[in-house]
Amino acid sequence: MAHAPAMANLVRGIHLGILVFILLMPFVATSMLQLIIYLLVVFAIVMHWIANHHFCVLSLIESKLRGIKYEDGFINAILKP
Repeated sequence: MAHAPAMANLVRGIHLGILVFILLMPFVATSMLQLIIYLLVVFAIVMHWIANHHFCVLSLIESKLRGIKYEDGFINAILKP
């Protein structure tokens, strides 16, 4: 796949965006609506994680695009150093 590295970088960017959102939103939210959206997003991510037996679909896509093991992906390097 000729576009695999670019697509894998896009997946990494999405992962990074989600991570930054989760880490910063509680501190920068200026309204109750933003906090409710934050809680819904976190709840959805946790439910996704549980339903997929502790696998993230973005990590699976990234590992396939890069031709690496799931454990060697971007988020696993951060969460399980």
